[in-house]
Order: sequence, then structure tokens, then C-alpha cells
Amino acid sequence: MVFSVACRGVCSDLGSVGSTSVETVESWWLKVERAEKHLVEIRGHLRRYSDLHAYEAVSSKPSKREAHIRLYRLRITAAPDPRVAVIIGDFIFALRSALDHLAVALVPKSRRYDAIFPIRTTDPWARNNSGGYVNDDARKSFDDAVTGMHPGAIEVIKYLQPYKLNGGTEPHVLDLLSRLENLDKHRALVVLAGIVDDLHVRVLVRGTSLSETAIGARDDGAEVAKFSLIQPALESEVQVEVRGTPRLSIQVGGIDGYLVLPDGLEAMLAQVKDHILPALTAFLKS
Repeated sequence: MVFSVACRGVCSDLGSVGSTSVETVESWWLKVERAEKHLVEIRGHLRRYSDLHAYEAVSSKPSKREAHIRLYRLRITAAPDPRVAVIIGDFIFALRSALDHLAVALVPKSRRYDAIFPIRTTDPWARNNSGGYVNDDARKSFDDAVTGMHPGAIEVIKYLQPYKLNGGTEPHVLDLLSRLENLDKHRALVVLAGIVDDLHVRVLVRGTSLSETAIGARDDGAEVAKFSLIQPALESEVQVEVRGTPRLSIQVGGIDGYLVLPDGLEAMLAQVKDHILPALTAFLKS
């Protein structure tokens, strides 16, 4: 399953909150600028990978119960350059750091060693049947991260939290950012996988087209054609042609599906740069 990036309708709403009167270029914008440069480099690697056209349809043995069926699967024939995963880690770090840098700027100097931009996938204020907090440490940790900020900034940060998404079909932008940053921070590269987007499949028997189907995005090992023949045919007489756009994706732990590149990273950057940061810089002191 391919997923995109969600922000619960919050990010577009926040774009109208206001803008800061601070005229100097602050560190969070420099972090965003660095993320943009990493993204340019990532796009270059993705173009080179796409130009390889490293995929094909291969015959696969069906089950014994379906001995009369012809089954073909997609095979990705080239692994991605491992350096791409390193650059993605740098991109994620720069984007996550931009949020923390702004959080520090939103608190008094006495609080700047404690402030961060908190990201929570579960509600820190959830209560149990006896009225106590389900996770009091999580609540205290969140409060410690934002103490000293303008009340409006705290409300914006609370409004943005991934747990507010409440079971939406797409992962929250901040959830993805946190998961990928934690993975890279713990000395493991993001897992990259080749896929083919906008995939079209054509089945030919003895040079005659039997069918042609558009099936969307598929990853390595995915079924791309399954059919039976009225007249027997040798393996060499059957061709399954596949054409589409080779791309790379990120497999995100704990989330079902994969994030297609560069679209997923571009969406994360846009929501942080164009919505979240402007909404919070409105509460900076000039």
C-alpha cells in the first residue's frame, strides 16, 4: 500500500495564523534551507535510479491447485544506492531540528535547555477509569517541553499532535518525521525499496496481445499478471511486458505501506516550511 502524508487538515488551517515580524534569518529557516539542499541531492539520485529501468515480469509457479494458471510477478533487478538512505537521514534531521530550534526560540532564556518540539502519537492527557493520567510521565514530559511558550503557541503544538488524527488512513506528517528521525538517530539507515509506479501490464501469446491492464504501483514480488490459456502454449510463446516509472520508497516501521520518493519528503518539507513554522513564528517576540 502506498501512503501519502496527512496533517488532519491542520496544516492548511494554520497557514493563515500569521507571520513573524522578526526580520533576521533564524536558525530554523537555515535548517529548512539545508533540508531543501538535501532534497535536491536526493532527487538527483532518484532520477539516476529511474533511468536504470531495473524491473521485469518473471514467471512464478502457481499453487498445485492452480496448475493451469500462468502467474507473473514483478522483479526489481537493481538495489538502490545506499548513499541515498544517508542523505535522507540528513534531510530528516534538518527538518526535525528546525522544529526544535523554533521551540527553543519560543521560550525564555532560562528554559532553552529544556524546550523541544514534542511529538506524541498517544494522548498525554488520557485518563484511566479512576481519573488519573494513563501516562503521567508523558504528560509531564510534554509540559516540560513547552513551559514558557506563549499560550497560543502551546495550543498550536497540541493541535498538531499525531494522536489527534484518530485513526486516519494516512500517517501524520509529524509521526513520520519522528519515526524516521528516531530510526536514523539509533544508527540504522532508512530502508529503501524499489517500486514501479503507474504500472501497465501487457500479455502476449505468440505475438498476439491477450490483455493490457493498468495496475498502479507495485513493489518487488508483487503479482502483475495471472491468467489461463484456452489453447496450450510453451513458456517461450508467452510474454508479459511491464512498463511504468521506477521509483524508490521508504518502508516506515510501525506503519503499513511505503512512502514514495520524492513525493513523501516533499510533502513533509512543505507542511513544516509553509504551515507549521509560520504558525508558530507568529508568537515570537520581535
